[in-house]
Amino acid sequence: MPNTPDISEQSVEQSLLPEHRDIMFDVILTWAKIDGAIGAMLGTALDIDTSDAAFLLEGWSTSARFNELIKTLKQLPDGEDVAKIFRRHKKLYERFSRIRNRIAHAACAGHLREDPDYIVFLLFEKWADGQMTVEAIPIDDMRKADRWGTEFFKLISPGNHAALVPTKNPRNAIR
Repeated sequence: MPNTPDISEQSVEQSLLPEHRDIMFDVILTWAKIDGAIGAMLGTALDIDTSDAAFLLEGWSTSARFNELIKTLKQLPDGEDVAKIFRRHKKLYERFSRIRNRIAHAACAGHLREDPDYIVFLLFEKWADGQMTVEAIPIDDMRKADRWGTEFFKLISPGNHAALVPTKNPRNAIR
């Protein structure tokens, strides 16, 4: 993270502003939509019902679903080009997922007093001897993650599956 300010207990305001809460909530909701849509898209690629896909993929991480989708797409006729598109999106997904994971899995300590555009997270992770990991994430990075996720969801929303996913079954193909 470029130019991250030094973080100490005294540098953290232990409250959040409404805009902090709003963007964190938006990122979590956007990632939840992506998770379901990737699973449904994999169901389309496998030519199985959405509820069967949900049963099959229960407990899988979105990253694992992405990997399986790419693998499945590569095996379909004319699927290599679509698989390449999803490999590129997966790289961005992984980059932005770090932000989502901090919001969902780390303790939010508040924001920096000197720069309220940074939200501070305490990770249950060793930094150095006797020190735990602390990270400050700019809310602008959270906004970028949410914007990317919102646009990506539009691409993978269930209404677009048949147009995106090549299939062995001609009844599912829209061309």
